[in-house]
Amino acid sequence: MNVITIPNLLTFFRISLIPIFLTIITFYSKETDYLRNWGFIICVVAIVTDLSDGYIARKFNLCSELGARLDPLADKLAVNLSLAFIASNTSFEFPIPLWFPPLVLFRDTVLVVGTYLISRKLTQVKVTPRFWGKITSFVLSIYIAIVLLQIRILVIIFLSLSTILTLLSLIDYLWVGMHFALKYRTSDEKVVL
Repeated sequence: MNVITIPNLLTFFRISLIPIFLTIITFYSKETDYLRNWGFIICVVAIVTDLSDGYIARKFNLCSELGARLDPLADKLAVNLSLAFIASNTSFEFPIPLWFPPLVLFRDTVLVVGTYLISRKLTQVKVTPRFWGKITSFVLSIYIAIVLLQIRILVIIFLSLSTILTLLSLIDYLWVGMHFALKYRTSDEKVVL
């Protein structure tokens, strides 16, 4: 299948927004408040393109191996780097707490390392996005946009929601991974994760 598809182009576009967004966050200060607004616009564009590429790929049967690997990578890069850069900028009145980006990164690291260990020690697995993982990624993106709006009550609500969902998705991935590993070791049949 052709790798130059509209969904893949949207994903490449989203990846190209990451350094622009991070530069804006780096130079944001109270004196350059307009940068926060530009960051919000880029964040919304990234969210819309993320939703669009998946919808277009499924609707028009344009799914590809490249897209299946690139889309989650783009999501993880965008979310983890954005959280870290925003948390490290002390100009935000209602910032992302410093403990939050490592929590999200820990969840993603557990997923990647767990997949690697299962693939290395047991059998090759193809991880498909899970419900809690999808919801968490979406809410994390919204949380980043909300922080850029700097509406205190919404920042608090979305921080709480993002924390709960990050922990739920971590537990879900751990549960599925351990269940898969135990079932695979005790069965001659291949189990799909």
